[in-house]
Amino acid sequence: MVSALDQKQMVLEALKCGAKHYIIKPINPEKLVAVINNVLGALSKPPAATKAAEPEKKPEPAEVPAEQEPDSPFIIKNIESVFYIRITKLLSMDNIGSLLQAAQGLLYVQPLKVTIDFGGIDTIPEDLLNKIAEIINLMLGAKGMVTLAAQNEEFIRSVREKHIDGLSELFIDK
Repeated sequence: MVSALDQKQMVLEALKCGAKHYIIKPINPEKLVAVINNVLGALSKPPAATKAAEPEKKPEPAEVPAEQEPDSPFIIKNIESVFYIRITKLLSMDNIGSLLQAAQGLLYVQPLKVTIDFGGIDTIPEDLLNKIAEIINLMLGAKGMVTLAAQNEEFIRSVREKHIDGLSELFIDK
């Protein structure tokens, strides 16, 4: 739950009604991502220490995160005020609701900039693509900027051919 008010009774009522966490506005992007990952049970590694003299390299969308295939359906990272949502092969109709919940939390961040990265995924069922498109359209409706990235050109081509509103036109051209 997100609120501008810090009232104990309101917090207790929200938790009683099923809220998993309570955030007081104003919200900074780092706190929001940490809370979402915590609530969803995603594993997040602490950021690597960087030298002050060296500017941090801005990752390409396909590099976020580039370590290994995560054991969760998606990972959200905030890098330089852009939320990178990495979709993994574990995303399914059974757990798409978690992505929707996370996206709804992001809607409070302004300006909202999101890159959804499908990594090297080969295929996603059309019903799942439609749900992802609905989530993207929520972000766009909140005046967010959304781009899509994928390493697999065949995947991009197949999504574009399906003409799913909110997906086809958002892929970053390489």
